[in-house]
Amino acid sequence: ALATLETAQLDLRRSSIRAPSDGIITNLTVDVGQYAGTGSPVMTFIATEQIWIQADIRENCLFNIKKSDPVELVLDAAPGHLFKGEVMSVGYGVADSESNTLGSLTAVQPTQGWLRQAQHMPVLIRFSNIEKARGNIRAGGQVNVIIYTGDHNFLNTIGRFWIRMISQLSHIY
Repeated sequence: ALATLETAQLDLRRSSIRAPSDGIITNLTVDVGQYAGTGSPVMTFIATEQIWIQADIRENCLFNIKKSDPVELVLDAAPGHLFKGEVMSVGYGVADSESNTLGSLTAVQPTQGWLRQAQHMPVLIRFSNIEKARGNIRAGGQVNVIIYTGDHNFLNTIGRFWIRMISQLSHIY
């Protein structure tokens, strides 16, 4: 009886699922009493400690972008709100296919049509105040981004006006 109890306690410890970091569980597809097969997904875990935005920027717009450039963002999930951030890194390559295995290059959406368009490269952006944005960020959500690449008063003023206009228009569309 004691051996059975120890085995049951060991099985219970092995059946516990522990998250690798703070996060949110979504798409939970099991309920009490259901069995899950080995390797079958039963939920999605989204980490909330390390949050960043990947902006796929046209390669002909990358020339002046560098690490630590200031960024302003408008999340579709938070219409009317403007968030600040900075460039973490600028990608140096993308994959040719949809394959996105761990450690490989980021895959971007192929363009349609017969005219060749500029390739898009990933630019990673971190939020300056993550606590303000944390509850509004959705994995895979849409975001409008403007990156300020230098002291260009006229262009920066136009950019600031544009991103604020988008912020207000996001209430409508």
